Amino acid sequence: MFNREIWMMDSDGTTPRKVLELPRNEWYSRIQFSPDGQRLAYTRNQGDPRNFQTSIETCDLNGNNRTVVVDPGLPIGSLLWLSQGRVVYLRQDFREPVDGHLWQVSIDGRSGKAIGKPERIKVLTGFSTEDLSASADEKRLVLARVTQQHLLLLGELTAGGRRMNPPRRMANDEGSDRPTAWTPDSRIVLFDSDRNGSVGIYKRAIDQETAAPLASGTEHLSVPRVSPDGAWILAIESAKPEVYPSTPLRVLRIPMAGGAPQFVMETKNPMGIACARAPATLCVILEQSKQENLLLTLSAFDSIQGRGKVLRNIEKGRSPRDFTTDPATYRFAWGLSPDGTTLGIARRDEPETHIRLLSLTGGPDREIAVKDWPKITGLDWSADGKSLYIGSQSAQGETLLNVELNGKIHELWQQNGAKQSWGVPSPDGRHLAIHAVVSRSNLWMLEKF
Repeated sequence: MFNREIWMMDSDGTTPRKVLELPRNEWYSRIQFSPDGQRLAYTRNQGDPRNFQTSIETCDLNGNNRTVVVDPGLPIGSLLWLSQGRVVYLRQDFREPVDGHLWQVSIDGRSGKAIGKPERIKVLTGFSTEDLSASADEKRLVLARVTQQHLLLLGELTAGGRRMNPPRRMANDEGSDRPTAWTPDSRIVLFDSDRNGSVGIYKRAIDQETAAPLASGTEHLSVPRVSPDGAWILAIESAKPEVYPSTPLRVLRIPMAGGAPQFVMETKNPMGIACARAPATLCVILEQSKQENLLLTLSAFDSIQGRGKVLRNIEKGRSPRDFTTDPATYRFAWGLSPDGTTLGIARRDEPETHIRLLSLTGGPDREIAVKDWPKITGLDWSADGKSLYIGSQSAQGETLLNVELNGKIHELWQQNGAKQSWGVPSPDGRHLAIHAVVSRSNLWMLEKF
């Protein structure tokens, strides 16, 4: 959920009152009192959640007399309003390599207006930064240095896919690998990786130690899928941050043996692509809808002919149990059944996961309540189409589950400290290619800032 309101209450918890509210497509992320407690400073985020800009503003305790002290720019991870009349804040550049930028701006305590222009203090290269705090004398700053790695793991399934042996890591390099598909013979995992500087498509056999690139002549390819006939690898060419979302993205096809990508179609605001398996022939793309009353549109496409007909429209929600009214459509996990008859989709932010099974053949829709398992982080169908593999994120860590279509739940694997897990089964149902993100944090102290 995005925070679009700021509320205050008295110190004893009484008299709650709303101070500010933002329109759609905007949200708050950080709030600080001024040193004298008479004003608020907050970060205001605007735009597409995958490519947004952040500003710093101030207001009085009634939400009035607002000022902009830092213009919109790269996302801001944390801020502090210090007693010397300045705000220090962290800006994040998520392009490669990831950099953190420590900035400061002087502020008039009464009016909340900036005095002069923001000044960059330090560049922290190669990692993201979070959680600024200051010592009591404000002569030292402490921040968290955070690094993340996307791991590619392989698990052996047993008991018809309802159990899994402890997974092993398939690669020991420093790249971030995200598996999304297998070759039809169940021998090779397809994944995207940044191991060579930009994101590209790679393959790795389950009995080999090295990965090989599949696409040549282009960069920034991600989310590989296999066409139903097994002849093509389909992928989305991601745009550079400075031009997204104004520039359409491209869906490309790559020969299964590798080679130069070929154009299939253009798309804007895609949530991803998926394909069924032979004898089915369906591939689909899920996109944010352009129509005011619709949230998502699912369309068919062909690896040679391109875009086809619309299969399903998902309307904007009207209640908390509906999908959502929020345009941040990336907050969904979804997958196409192997026979191409059903779309499984769920909100990522629910305290209890509800998976909707939407028929693509005119049949009735269904819903599975995954009780006691919150915050889904992935959704993939089992090889036989009789269950789903999902990740669930809780305070204890990430748990990978197998969920039968009747709602029965099987815990496969839990990893403390991991997040954003999902599992992609091989077509023969014997293995699971697993994605898990591991974060490492260290505290750093800065003096003379």
